[in-house]
Amino acid sequence: MQPYLATILPVNVGLSRSLCVAIERKDAGGVWWWEPGRSNCSTRSTGGIFRAENATVRATDTGAIEVHFRLALIVGPSSAQAKFLDVGLVFDDNSVRALATRAKVPSGARKNLDIPAA
Repeated sequence: MQPYLATILPVNVGLSRSLCVAIERKDAGGVWWWEPGRSNCSTRSTGGIFRAENATVRATDTGAIEVHFRLALIVGPSSAQAKFLDVGLVFDDNSVRALATRAKVPSGARKNLDIPAA
């Protein structure tokens, strides 16, 4: 079994730009994210792969994997906009569903998180 599950296409989590997300099934806090590159989630447009803040990875009784993490947002110091977004995802049967938007994308196994810039 490959240690990581990842989105194949970027998933809409409620931001203006969709994200790519990977989880490590055996790590209760193992969540990483990046912005997609030209080849969707097999490449990245961000400077690296980011470990998610306040992340949880939990298997459910049905075999799905629930994932939650906090994503810091860039906002001005006097902005009334939220400074973070709480993201919830469910990895299940080769797909990932965002709880807030109900967006659903395919997922697949990965042996590593060496995602090239593109």
